[in-house]
Amino acid sequence: MSVHTPFKKFPEFTTERLFLRMVKETDTPYLFEIKADEEITAKYGREPHASIEQTSRWVDEILKDYVEKKTLSWSITLRGEDNPIGFFTLWNLDLDSYMAELGYELNRKYWRKGIMVEALNALIDWAFLEMGLNRIEACPMKINTPSIGILEKLGFRYEGNLRERIYFKGKFEDQLYYSILKSDWETRNKM
Repeated sequence: MSVHTPFKKFPEFTTERLFLRMVKETDTPYLFEIKADEEITAKYGREPHASIEQTSRWVDEILKDYVEKKTLSWSITLRGEDNPIGFFTLWNLDLDSYMAELGYELNRKYWRKGIMVEALNALIDWAFLEMGLNRIEACPMKINTPSIGILEKLGFRYEGNLRERIYFKGKFEDQLYYSILKSDWETRNKM
């Protein structure tokens, strides 16, 4: 497989509890529930979506970005169900450099159940093994300690502090830089 293969046939994954599939327009009401939750969106320095139409436009952008080979985005569903409980994406793709940035969100009802770690483990395995990426980056806000914990559990390494990079709610917030390399992933999987 090459870095271009997922743009020919979108990859889907099944884990012990989850089915991870391409985002589709009918996901909009479920993704709106996530995007409209201020406790979720504040963790990455954005205002919540004010309307389902706003989420619908966001979903349309995701689908357009896939066609343009800019982004790969998955809905997270429980096995046997089709309604998304979360979302993750590889975006800021640089296929010439075999790298991408990771982003993710999960409905608050499912926090602290290991769901995001389970979903992202499947993604990372596929990204290195099948897609052929060499580097995956993530940039959580410094105040987002749950996200930082997920990244560290997955084997991401801290690379630096981007001081006052995000302006949100009247103040500047630091953003942290994390990454995992294919060689890190290979070392982790040998254990």
